[in-house]
Amino acid sequence: MRHINVRHEWQAVVDTWSSNDHSTLDELWTWIVDGLGPDQHAYTYVSHLGFGV
Repeated sequence: MRHINVRHEWQAVVDTWSSNDHSTLDELWTWIVDGLGPDQHAYTYVSHLGFGV
């Protein structure tokens, strides 16, 4: 299991999610996954996405 901290992107994720802006949410997710580096393809299929406060 791998955890990614999206603290700096949190507000943008919440805003796009609450406004039902799937296109921008997809762009944010892609940017976050790019942060995984060369192993990002191992995380193409995500089985769980959790939000913790």
